[in-house]
Amino acid sequence: MEGSMELKGGVPLQGCCRRCRLRLGGLRRPDLYSFTESEKSTNFDSESLETEPRTKKSKISVCICCLGLLQSEFWPAMLDAVKDKILQNGYDSDTFACGLSYPPSILMREHSINLHMKETDPDWKNDNLVPLKQAWKWSFGQSMATTTNKSLDSGAISQFLITLHTKYKEDQQELESLKSMVPQVFIDRSKSFKKYRGEDYSRVSIDSTLSKIEPSTFKKYFSCPPKEPENPAECTHVECIHNPIYLGGRYIKFSRELSQTPWIVDGKRIMEGSIQEIIFQPIVDFYKIPTDSIDNRLKFISSGREDVDVRCLGNGRPFAVEIYNPTVTKLTPEQLQLITRSMDNQPDFIKVTNLQLIQRSDLQVLKMGEEVKTKTYIALCIKLENKVNSENSNPEDKTIHSNEVCDRLKPVLAVEDFDRINMYCENLNEVGIMITQKTPLRVLHRRPLLMRSRKIHQMHASPVDGKPNMFTVELTTQAGTYIKEFVHGDFGRTTPNLSQILGFKVDILALDVKSVNLEWPTKP
Repeated sequence: MEGSMELKGGVPLQGCCRRCRLRLGGLRRPDLYSFTESEKSTNFDSESLETEPRTKKSKISVCICCLGLLQSEFWPAMLDAVKDKILQNGYDSDTFACGLSYPPSILMREHSINLHMKETDPDWKNDNLVPLKQAWKWSFGQSMATTTNKSLDSGAISQFLITLHTKYKEDQQELESLKSMVPQVFIDRSKSFKKYRGEDYSRVSIDSTLSKIEPSTFKKYFSCPPKEPENPAECTHVECIHNPIYLGGRYIKFSRELSQTPWIVDGKRIMEGSIQEIIFQPIVDFYKIPTDSIDNRLKFISSGREDVDVRCLGNGRPFAVEIYNPTVTKLTPEQLQLITRSMDNQPDFIKVTNLQLIQRSDLQVLKMGEEVKTKTYIALCIKLENKVNSENSNPEDKTIHSNEVCDRLKPVLAVEDFDRINMYCENLNEVGIMITQKTPLRVLHRRPLLMRSRKIHQMHASPVDGKPNMFTVELTTQAGTYIKEFVHGDFGRTTPNLSQILGFKVDILALDVKSVNLEWPTKP
């Protein structure tokens, strides 16, 4: 075992490893903790930190305080586990931050040492104790940097966190002594299962419980100082987490039978595919994401959405994909092109353009655009009614549904109808048309009943060749305008509406988004 050391009042810390003696002494110089076993400490009583000579066959004693977590003799297996995890998943981050989940019984051991120190040295203060995790980062973290060929940074800087989870064989046995010290506390906890979720020994609860136990009671059930462990703490698994990265682009939608996200009602899929799934699949393939993990690893974000039967043409709709815990973060132009081509494998449905890596801050522009952007639509409309003279109408006529009569009754658009729309808009060109819309009946089952004011900035009507009862309307509107309802009025829930402006009933046959007027992503 590493030799004993005396601090201040000459209290022997026999059984503590070299680094625990440093942290118990309140020394906060990282370089003192990053030494290797072959190095001698500098500027700190080097003779007292020398280890005792060992024979090749002598067993390495385990520190009574850190359970070997700060002893480099026990690091090789942990470092191998870290290296294997990174190689297995292919994390390409140049930097990392590290974290440690240590056995809760270490809190008991630190408390025991603290009581022992106070008993032997009245001036001893536990406030100076360097936290185990900090000393571990200064020491083991540096070895991780060498092993992984990555730079160690703080969690505030690095996007990549490597956490070691450890266990100690005698952990449960040592913690059980708390039940003897304060039995009532654990009886009360057992009665509050929902609050504590059946967990007896969380780190917070251990700290809280220890602060309430009298020293004499603690010493009765737990050795002061702690006994030397037979085995060190071991690494159970390594967890690697990288902060999300974001891909941004625009999609052009050609199909009138494709929802933006999976359309599932009461557990039943209404449509086979969706834009989200088409865009996700190449990313799933590239990152080898298991099917059952897709919902946890990928998130689809868009600047608004169109109905299933609405196409989105022009330069498309802006969208982003959040990729949680990505292994590859530095996507090359070639890799982005490969992913884009895979997204475009279904040309009858969508096309993706301008796919690129973006920053999280770019999402604010994307979401803000839902409210402030304008969109341009092209609506194919039909005139539904035409005035019919009663003298020309014979209710006894059994051929009322013949082609001849239907043609005679067929509504026809006059030049005056187009003039009425276009003149109406020209007169309001500077201020636009302010409309009021109640939540449409078709979406009322899933959206709250609200009254919204929206603006039609521009509108122009044109005839359709060969279709005298049809016309197109091109509109530029405020984001969030219900275009279908503006055309037919939704039983008076949208006012004014196109039917009111024209003076006869109008319905919409098809709708296209011509452009989403938002510059995003910002890079060409």
